[in-house]
Amino acid sequence: MCGGLLLSSGALPASEKREEGLKKLRADIEYAATKQRLEALKKVEKLKDDELKQFEALILKIAADDRDSIVRERTLTMIGKLKLRSGEGALIKAIESGQTDLQVAAVRSSAHLKAPAVGPAIEKMLSAQDFSAMSVLISASVNTLGVLNTRSELLRQKYADPKIHEEIKQQIILYFGKTKAMDMEPRLLEVARSANEGPVARAYAVNALGKMQARGSLGPLKELYAEITAVHNPAQKARLSPVKLNLLATLIQLGESNLWPELEAAARDDDANARLQAIELIRQSRYPEARPLLEYKAKNDPSRQVRKEAAKALAEY
Repeated sequence: MCGGLLLSSGALPASEKREEGLKKLRADIEYAATKQRLEALKKVEKLKDDELKQFEALILKIAADDRDSIVRERTLTMIGKLKLRSGEGALIKAIESGQTDLQVAAVRSSAHLKAPAVGPAIEKMLSAQDFSAMSVLISASVNTLGVLNTRSELLRQKYADPKIHEEIKQQIILYFGKTKAMDMEPRLLEVARSANEGPVARAYAVNALGKMQARGSLGPLKELYAEITAVHNPAQKARLSPVKLNLLATLIQLGESNLWPELEAAARDDDANARLQAIELIRQSRYPEARPLLEYKAKNDPSRQVRKEAAKALAEY
């Protein structure tokens, strides 16, 4: 009898075989051990949309309350990766769970899903965190609030706290730029111009002002660029290089013209990363006179990445 059943199954049409395979996949997700469940979920990610829809409710159920935190974490990630719009509730529940791994997965997934309804839950969770110590959860949360364009009074308060960890402070600066927080323009300009701030914070402040389209800061930023360009000490020049490159990018964003000589000089910098960023800015700004330099860089720059970027820019001219 068993042999007959197996023979009969082997003779099934392809569509029925496929249906049997999907049933087996569902059973693995529901009842197998952790490793097999994870492998089955990985297969689900590769399904076509019509087949994937059959698993959506199961994925959301696991993400909301499965006792296996490893499998639950995987399904939380899948909500964002697969753009499961009905998964916001499961994400919020995980963020409120107090389990860090689940919270991180849910916060990151919220950014991929671009789910603004999750923003308040993230901010509430953040209010209980220690901003004096760097953490993956805080870092992911600040980034996601920026992606979701969530106005956060909490982040404004924490930014002003003298005990805040420097890296978190830097990420909040980028958050201000992403959310176009014009109320923070004066403070960001102050950071950009302050020699007491580190070069990363200053560069991020300049970057944020560009993303905010803070045209009222154009004059002071031009003055700052002139000051940094006038620095001759090699060590100080190298230290301020990130600030200078971000100033160039922001000046372009704010509509400043006649920056070709500055871009050309940056493309000849000894630092390969500085050259790479300069080539990217040249590609964005499309200066006609850049073609000879790009042709040279595409063939002769010692950095493979710079050559690649120069060739890419050249192809767009």
